[in-house]
Amino acid sequence: MLHRKIITLFTVIALLVSSMLSVHGQNASEKPYKIGDIIGSFQKSTAVVSIERIDPSLEVIIGEKSIPTYQIDGDLFICAEDLEYYGYKREWDGEKRQTHLTFDGKNIKGTTKHIKGNGNIYYSDIQIYVDGVLFPSFNIGGYSLIKITDLMKNHHIVFNRKYDQERRIFALKGKISLPAGDVAPKGGIKGNIIVYGYGHRGIPEKSIVKKFQIQEGKNSSNYEISQANYRANKSAYDMYIPTNTMIVKNDMYDPSYVGYEIDDSYGYFSGSLYEESGAAREDYSAFVRDLEDFRVDYDQFHLEIFKKVKLAGTVHLSEKIAIEDAVENRVLRVSAIKQEDNTSSSKMIVKDIVVPLNATSIDYEMDVIANENYIIQYDLTLYGIFRPRFGMWVGPAYPLLNSGYYSPQGFVKESSEAQGVTIKNMKVDNLNINIPIPPKLLSGKVQFSGMEAYFNGDRIKVINIGEDLAIFPWDFVGRGYTIKYEGENEDISFMKGLASIEKSDLGTWGEGLKEGDFMGHIGYLPKKVFIDGKFIPAYEWKGDYIILIKDLAVVGFEVKQDEEKKTVTISKPVL
Repeated sequence: MLHRKIITLFTVIALLVSSMLSVHGQNASEKPYKIGDIIGSFQKSTAVVSIERIDPSLEVIIGEKSIPTYQIDGDLFICAEDLEYYGYKREWDGEKRQTHLTFDGKNIKGTTKHIKGNGNIYYSDIQIYVDGVLFPSFNIGGYSLIKITDLMKNHHIVFNRKYDQERRIFALKGKISLPAGDVAPKGGIKGNIIVYGYGHRGIPEKSIVKKFQIQEGKNSSNYEISQANYRANKSAYDMYIPTNTMIVKNDMYDPSYVGYEIDDSYGYFSGSLYEESGAAREDYSAFVRDLEDFRVDYDQFHLEIFKKVKLAGTVHLSEKIAIEDAVENRVLRVSAIKQEDNTSSSKMIVKDIVVPLNATSIDYEMDVIANENYIIQYDLTLYGIFRPRFGMWVGPAYPLLNSGYYSPQGFVKESSEAQGVTIKNMKVDNLNINIPIPPKLLSGKVQFSGMEAYFNGDRIKVINIGEDLAIFPWDFVGRGYTIKYEGENEDISFMKGLASIEKSDLGTWGEGLKEGDFMGHIGYLPKKVFIDGKFIPAYEWKGDYIILIKDLAVVGFEVKQDEEKKTVTISKPVL
């Protein structure tokens, strides 16, 4: 199955750090290479990959086109200079020895020709910039190769692996090990190595099951799943064990990640991706290793059996909050997010605790993987549960009360402000945190407004939140504004400009309602909202963003309210 991936751009600093190794092919402190020294080799690949460019404003889309690929140590690369055929302009700075590739959208004819079939990689001081960002690269004599997974950090560029146009054979093999220093007990440890695909609604679906055993007194065992043959014109692998006895033939889904399963009695994480009820774990990604789309072999694909350790603490809420016409409970979600290279990853272990609405002190305890660094995130619903990742759900999610992270200084909003927690082999106790209640949520009851609101001459939706009027900034889109999603958190930015989508209308808004009718509660919005580049406080209501009309003055809007006519007019003066 083709998995479309758009990965957010990392910071320039992170790329500079990684480039210390890859730009020159070898850390200079490890071996004193000279410019032009041979440091490796490459070859062209038969992997079929397409590239496309998506403008974040969604106003410009360059459609998919195939691009030649190369491989180094099993990873897939493209030739940086080939980007000239995909809308990029190339400029060479001889003094700084830098190649700059900047998108201008003029030449997008694509190419199918490899620069070279194979050859050497040379130590080089040439630097490659794409859209102003430095990327690690390998010099192959007049040209440079960039790893696809590195280039995907540019959020404009999307690569897709076209498995259904390939025919390939590779071996999946390596070691499955206990944590360093551990050995298997009497009788050894027996279990299964499992290759998963994405099933219905993305639920993990077992494709291959291969038995393994770590012998008594040993730390690891070798395994192999071989003859994985990708059939042309199919969207699945036919996987075989070495005896050529087919275990599973899955004609629907590509294998995407690998994990293990053992009995709980061994004292380690069982590795199962399923709850006792049979439902898939929402945090299953913490226990598997991905089969990356942009590799061509998995010859040293090692797996680790994870050791458990306890993480516990107490969450204190600053005060009680009364909720009208709501369910009786709320949920505290504690997420231990694995840190990789000092950044948070998508791999996390999650614990949900259901508590009464009047609870102001919530104890939690959870199993996490030992010998890891974690960022601890806390999310609280205003009432109700979190939307299940795989189950059926109708309507918007329940509103949030607050969301943030642990730091020794207290509760912080940004992951960049969070301080990682190192968890070794001993229980971490008393990881306590005080979570404040956003003041507006204390009076966050939503009521239908008797006022009519107008923006740029069009009537738009308006509600009452306590004594304040609020509107939906989405109603600006198509009325002189467009929308962009920016940064890793996909913060929302409303900017002046023509939008590529139609403007909203009132539809059935307000039908059957009268002034003062109760419409629910606002919730905390974990994203930031900007209008014309300026931050404005925002909240969530039934899956939409809302802002208070009185806050619009901060971002330069004029608001005129006519109590007699029961109208409020919003405009942006031309400066």
